[in-house]
Amino acid sequence: MLKPALVFLTFLFMAAPLAARNSIEHFLPVNHEDLSAEERAHFVQFETINYSLEDIARQLAASLTDKSLRDLIKNEAAKMATGDYEVLYRQVANSRLADGLTLRAKLAKADRSGKRNTAASLQRWDDMTVPLPKLHFAVPTGTEAWETETTIPLVAFVPQGVREENLSTAKAFDPAGNVFWLDAGVEPEMTVIVVSLNERVDENGNLKSLSLKGGNPSILDAGIQFITGDPDPIDIIDPIDPIDPPIDPIDPIDPIDPPINTTCSSTVHEYGDQELIYQIKILDDNEGWLLGKPEIYATYAFASSPSGKYYLNNVDDENLWYTVNAPLFYWQASYGDTFGIAIMEEDGGNFGTLTLEWKFIKYELPIKNNDDELGSFFVHFDDPQCGFYSTGSAQVKMRYR
Repeated sequence: MLKPALVFLTFLFMAAPLAARNSIEHFLPVNHEDLSAEERAHFVQFETINYSLEDIARQLAASLTDKSLRDLIKNEAAKMATGDYEVLYRQVANSRLADGLTLRAKLAKADRSGKRNTAASLQRWDDMTVPLPKLHFAVPTGTEAWETETTIPLVAFVPQGVREENLSTAKAFDPAGNVFWLDAGVEPEMTVIVVSLNERVDENGNLKSLSLKGGNPSILDAGIQFITGDPDPIDIIDPIDPIDPPIDPIDPIDPIDPPINTTCSSTVHEYGDQELIYQIKILDDNEGWLLGKPEIYATYAFASSPSGKYYLNNVDDENLWYTVNAPLFYWQASYGDTFGIAIMEEDGGNFGTLTLEWKFIKYELPIKNNDDELGSFFVHFDDPQCGFYSTGSAQVKMRYR
């Protein structure tokens, strides 16, 4: 017997009396009436996107009575093509379901806007989805335990333009169109599908050039078992440093020549040394369950130049040491004797900078304005080989060779 995934009622509640939560005013700043024309246009863009995401979630939920659709989403999510349990819509839009319809046609057919013409419903669906190349269907909870034969999950959506820490609830739908509010701060024990925009693809919907090889885990905490299936590496983002020779990531399981000195010593840097993030432990990733696994990266800068970012993929579990051997740059006299580095969790937004200050000198680190900071620290030219740094939300061991 089919059953909607509604049994854990401590995590959700019916939303009929709370319809005002979904008003677009809810997504605007309190002082939205005082916004400039440019700022209001910015939020109007999110208003349109959020209406689309809500309708996409509602139509997906209505279509989940089709078991072949449930199977498609689970199987594609299990491939972890992005490194997480996520299905990029553009990659499965033309997949055929058991009734012969494509996924695109099936979801468009669930249109409840009053359009009775199939062509009109398809056009409306495309009007919503084509402008969203980053659209995905994620299964952040209960993926492996999901019994598609018997369970129809709720479908939630994550509104854009709202910082994660300000998102207390998420609106979700069942196949009948009933509305539920899920607690964004408490991961439910049931399977939930989440409609959102993917953080691991660029504006064209293509996978970002993440340094996937940089995240091979090395479990140093006794008594912890860890099984991983790292995705194949794609491309590598090298630090923004045109003076240095090209840098390739170092796979910890490959021979390293010259080897990284993994033991502590009082030896300090020399010019020409390559600086690396040797190991990292995330204590708090600041990523809620709605957005799946965190996207962790390191961003760094000297007072003048260079500056850069390095994505630390597959360092997802908290309180575990990961050996990443992430190369940053080669020390040169022209850089100065100190650089600032921050560990960030990527949530997107516009390009910006994080300003750190050391002895009245400012360091501008490249970030995006919605990213969460997991803390920062400074590394000095005369720091010893066994550099250990703690930010409160992360611990980092730096090395050089």
